[in-house]
Amino acid sequence: MINKTDGKIGSREIFVLVMYMIAVELSDMTPTFLFDKGKTATWMIPVLAGAVIIPPFLVLSVLLKKYKNKGLIDIIYTVTGKYVGFIISMVLFLIMLLATTVNSRDYVDIIQTLFLPRTPRLVIYILLMGTAWFIASRGLEVIGRTAWLIFPLLTLILSIFVFLALKKANLSFLSPVWGPGLIELTKTSVKHNAIVGDIILLAALFPHVRTYKDFKIPVIFGLVVSVIEMAGSYAIYVATFDYPSVNHVMFPFHQTLTLIHLGRFFINVEAFYFAFWVIASVIRYAIYLYLTAAIFAYTLRLKEFEPLLLPFTALVLLLGMIPGNIMQTTLIYRQSILLKSTWLIFILLPFVLWLLSKIRGDKSKCKV
Repeated sequence: MINKTDGKIGSREIFVLVMYMIAVELSDMTPTFLFDKGKTATWMIPVLAGAVIIPPFLVLSVLLKKYKNKGLIDIIYTVTGKYVGFIISMVLFLIMLLATTVNSRDYVDIIQTLFLPRTPRLVIYILLMGTAWFIASRGLEVIGRTAWLIFPLLTLILSIFVFLALKKANLSFLSPVWGPGLIELTKTSVKHNAIVGDIILLAALFPHVRTYKDFKIPVIFGLVVSVIEMAGSYAIYVATFDYPSVNHVMFPFHQTLTLIHLGRFFINVEAFYFAFWVIASVIRYAIYLYLTAAIFAYTLRLKEFEPLLLPFTALVLLLGMIPGNIMQTTLIYRQSILLKSTWLIFILLPFVLWLLSKIRGDKSKCKV
């Protein structure tokens, strides 16, 4: 007998969505532009960034509980009005679109540089985003189920990576422990909190979650596990390549894999991991595409947004082909534009919305 579903997702799906959106960053070029700032203590940056983003998320959770079935975009319209709400929502949409474009191009560059150098970039891009669109077009429930189904295997694969990589690591390379100093680390973490800021934008999908409890706790748990995995991986990178040599490592996760050998007959470990990494990447961008289309639809007050997935996939492909090389994608578009220009929004927006909800005269008591 086939059980009918309500089209909504529960706690385990929310948890894995957060894991795919944040933790997968340990395998891309995110640590590349953090090593220079964090030095030997780069591993602390995701931990501190996670700590910084939790208070804004808790405040946002208060609003989600207060307004019940309203998501982030609906709450913005409710407390700021039609015109201001449109502007804020459109800014969030542009942030999500840029994140999807820049991050996906980052992954395409990794695939082409390390694994498929003879394959045209556009072909790789079409295959990556086309597969992501196929999953996203099946709906959020299918995305969540697919992510949950693959998650245990990916966790096992990552655990094996950590175990094998530790044999090549020299923990003395992590000294001095505080790197450039706690103050500098905190500043860097605050200004780069966008690496974990996805949990704020994920609130746009709150109407598709069964209950409030299925959202708040799983998101926090997913964030905690994600930053632990990122911190551990960053520590391994530094302990393997040493600082400042690690500054010149473009793809730390994949280049660490090249140092791992399992006997004479299993030397190319990175090729084995490549398949699982691609699967995780496809699921991640299926989530990103779905969230981008959802934010846009909610901003324009559209009832359905699934038909927008294909046009947005094409738009991401078009915009993603603009950067000329890897450094332009990473340093200019991602670090300078995406990360450094959005951190304040992720921190302040929930507090501003909460304050406006109080000013508008809502006297209902909500505790963080």
